[in-house]
Amino acid sequence: MSSEEDLSIALTEIETAWNAFLAAVSATSAADGAKSAGGWTIAQIVAHVGFWDGHEANHLAERIAGKEFDWQALNDKDAQATASMSLLDATQRAVSNHARLLAALKKAPGLSAADARELTIDHYAEHEREIRAILASG
Repeated sequence: MSSEEDLSIALTEIETAWNAFLAAVSATSAADGAKSAGGWTIAQIVAHVGFWDGHEANHLAERIAGKEFDWQALNDKDAQATASMSLLDATQRAVSNHARLLAALKKAPGLSAADARELTIDHYAEHEREIRAILASG
């Protein structure tokens, strides 16, 4: 299998994970967007996923080259900035930035399927589970 075929399969897997994440978001009412399990609210979680998709879209070439970012500092700064963001605004941010990331992934020279998966699938799945757990907790 060629690397292009591998990346095509990875992009399909990314969309599957993204759609599962969006399904959890769609199961969240506007009022539930303010719920948390002692940490971030659901709206902040959605905004966080959107932040990282946007960050990766903006810095994909650097990531492919091996540059590391201080993810904790970036998370903390974004969490403060999005503390009062509505679920609707967070979702719009996430959807927009996801589209930008997908476009960047599709045209990034030197991007491996493994790297594409690492930047997306686990992150979406982690936060999908987190949202579902918050919703299930009542």
